[in-house]
Amino acid sequence: MPACPLPADEALRQRTLDDMNLVDTPAEHYLDTLVRLTQDLAHVDTVLISLIDQDRQWFKARIGLEASETTRSVSFCGYAILGEGTLMVPDAKCDGRFVDNPLVLNPPFIRFYAGHPLRAGNGKAIGTLCMFDPRPRVLSEAQQANFRDLATLAEGYLQLRTLAQVNRDLRLEMDREQRKALLDPLTQLWNRGALSAFEEHERRLAEVNGLQLGAV
Repeated sequence: MPACPLPADEALRQRTLDDMNLVDTPAEHYLDTLVRLTQDLAHVDTVLISLIDQDRQWFKARIGLEASETTRSVSFCGYAILGEGTLMVPDAKCDGRFVDNPLVLNPPFIRFYAGHPLRAGNGKAIGTLCMFDPRPRVLSEAQQANFRDLATLAEGYLQLRTLAQVNRDLRLEMDREQRKALLDPLTQLWNRGALSAFEEHERRLAEVNGLQLGAV
């Protein structure tokens, strides 16, 4: 079988995925709920949120499959991230790209597949919301619309998660820089700036507790 092709912007796409810090992270209840809902609405065996890493596809959320990853070279999702919309494969045994794929010939015996790209904030496709089944089939127009909407929710969650992580990192870095500015580099004791910053708070605290405040 032909190896899954790489996007033209693969280096930037991979760097984007790396920067999002998603791969090999614990399961998250929101995404587990989303794949379960997708399974219920589409009546398929398996639904995944698949992240396309350098040489593998790793599943951030999954239902209906025990494996946590597969090699990228045999992935259907590697094809799905090449396009703009949903990749639909009604019967993999009738599709030259997948007819001799190990995932078709062996468990999980994929026949039907649908995968919709999930994009980072910069527009790069980092993975898919995908579903597959051992029986050939097609999705109705309503099911396709539902699938696109669910992919939008998954994409939005991953983007918001990344923004939240960036904000946390910035706050921590700012806190570290602020602390450095208030410490004497030689003794690591509070400097004059720290005394000025803390004076009002400590004065109020002393008054509340009926204590005297002194500085040496």
